[in-house]
Amino acid sequence: AGHFEVRNDYCQMFVDTGRRPQNFLRDTDMKNRHADYPKLERLITLKDQIFKMRATPAMCLKADLRSFPLTNLGSKFDAILIDPPWAEYEERVAGTHVKGENLTPWSMDEMSSLRIAEIADTPSFVFLWCGAQHLEQGRVLLRRWGFRRTEDICWV
Repeated sequence: AGHFEVRNDYCQMFVDTGRRPQNFLRDTDMKNRHADYPKLERLITLKDQIFKMRATPAMCLKADLRSFPLTNLGSKFDAILIDPPWAEYEERVAGTHVKGENLTPWSMDEMSSLRIAEIADTPSFVFLWCGAQHLEQGRVLLRRWGFRRTEDICWV
């Protein structure tokens, strides 16, 4: 199986540019898209103002998180997305890869030793990808990091 690189990532586009993925819907008149929905327009304006005041600039860090002190990031986050390297990870990527990415699975002890609470703001959310095979382990990790499971989300 050959490898290929993923290049069309609208989420990364948002991180890089701040432009929302929904702005790329076809045949949308951006200036007037909320003209019939004044409450929605007001809500989006308020969210944009809050985002400008509180948003942490996008970060990309290539580091081994098993040894990197997370407090060196110098920031607290209100939303944290964690996609840990479970043993199934190599199978899940099924031929896709990022050049130089280390796909070696971590043990449960290595994952649970991450000090997520040190970089989590109050209040904050942790989104943990764990797949059906690791739901219970995911719940253990959330408790270890000081969070509780509130919802299971199906990622499509």
